[in-house]
Amino acid sequence: MKKAKKILALILSLTVALTMGMAVTGSAFAATDMSTYNSTVTVNGITDGNTLKLYKLADAVIGDDNVLSYTFDSKLPSDYNTVEKITASDVNLTTMANKIAAVYGGTGATKTAIAADGKAIVSDVAPGWYFAIVSGDKDTGVVYKPMLINNSPKAENGAWTKTDVKTDVKKETETITKTVGTEATAKTTDGYSVGDDVPFTLKTTIPNYPADSTQATFKIGDKPNGVTLYAVGKEDHPYVVKVGDTDTYSKATEGVIDKFEVAGNVLTIEFNKDYILSHPGAAVTVTYKGKLVGTPDANGKTADNTANIEYNPNPYEDTTVKPEDKTEVDTYGYVFDKIDKKTKEALEGAVFTVYSDAACKNAVKDKDGNVITSTSTKVGDKAYVYFNGLGAGTYYAKETSAPSGYVTLTDPISFTLSKDTAKADNPATANVTEKNFLVNTNSVENTQGTELPTTGGIGTTIFYLLGALLVVGCGIVLIARRRMTAK
Repeated sequence: MKKAKKILALILSLTVALTMGMAVTGSAFAATDMSTYNSTVTVNGITDGNTLKLYKLADAVIGDDNVLSYTFDSKLPSDYNTVEKITASDVNLTTMANKIAAVYGGTGATKTAIAADGKAIVSDVAPGWYFAIVSGDKDTGVVYKPMLINNSPKAENGAWTKTDVKTDVKKETETITKTVGTEATAKTTDGYSVGDDVPFTLKTTIPNYPADSTQATFKIGDKPNGVTLYAVGKEDHPYVVKVGDTDTYSKATEGVIDKFEVAGNVLTIEFNKDYILSHPGAAVTVTYKGKLVGTPDANGKTADNTANIEYNPNPYEDTTVKPEDKTEVDTYGYVFDKIDKKTKEALEGAVFTVYSDAACKNAVKDKDGNVITSTSTKVGDKAYVYFNGLGAGTYYAKETSAPSGYVTLTDPISFTLSKDTAKADNPATANVTEKNFLVNTNSVENTQGTELPTTGGIGTTIFYLLGALLVVGCGIVLIARRRMTAK
């Protein structure tokens, strides 16, 4: 009996021990209190005073099987409700930021911190996946890009430990690039003369604003100097605005561009706020032409044009910045002096017209559409003919009117202008020092000569008398022959 009791006691002891062992084992793999893994998130590179916002996407959970898993916020769109979806290589973080911000309405940030000493530090952050958004920097024009942050526990030596995150902020500064002429990257050109239409291109991007932005401004402006802009809507001089590669807008479009105008020779393109928020990071290209009308300065600079964009670096403040970019159009000049071939003295009054072709059929015109001419005029002891405001290329100066008593030259004078050939001073403008002229050091000569008498003068009278005498003589010979025949 005692033996049976001992055996029963042993069985009970083993049962209790086994039960306790199972309880211990079970407690080791029971759902863990995740607050023990709360950590610190530090984001570097943020200008002091800007705010870091963390939006929780998913809670990290260590289950009773000791496996780490995630519970995603039920309010999230299905596009972002798994780790695979939020970390996919083709995920556009800006698009994701817009949808996240729309879900939380701009008020649902889990944690926030204001940057100091160039970084924002958020402490006691529950483990999981977060979306990080930083307000923009109004002083430098920086727009901070959204980021994904994962501070989930990590396994080390068979145990889970908390994860403190240190990362650098992703940021960009919106810019505008202006180019001139037909070359894609040209900042200057000398391929156009005063009076020509010059093509310009503006390239920029729509800022990456979150969808809950209270301020979202994006404007493009251009204020040319030396170029006259055409009115918006002219079919022969269109303005074309492309967003991306396919969308084209040549005039104000409802829901896309709120203002598209040229007023006071300033171009303004103002995008619709909703359109801005729905097209974060989209490339924008504007192309158009303007007439070159400027007067070349001493260096030949004829137009100096400045384009800008205006946007809110902080999408929650109404402060804007205006980064700029410039282009330049340069032109050249040509000068020579006129002399009497025999006396070598300065010869005034010779009129020359400049042409773009050797046959002298296409006269170059000025900004008002008038043919460009120049008359030899005495400066000091020489008489100069000169042209200015011409683009690089070969031209032909032809004498279209000689001074009285001189024979007009039949052959044009050819000359080629470029930055290498036209870099001298124009002697015809004594009070200005220029650096954009090609100076012909060979004087152009005119020969004195007598023109044929005009109609009704003595010269034509002689011809008429000779003709009459010839007719009379022929008549006399004819009459004499008839008389001889009659005999």
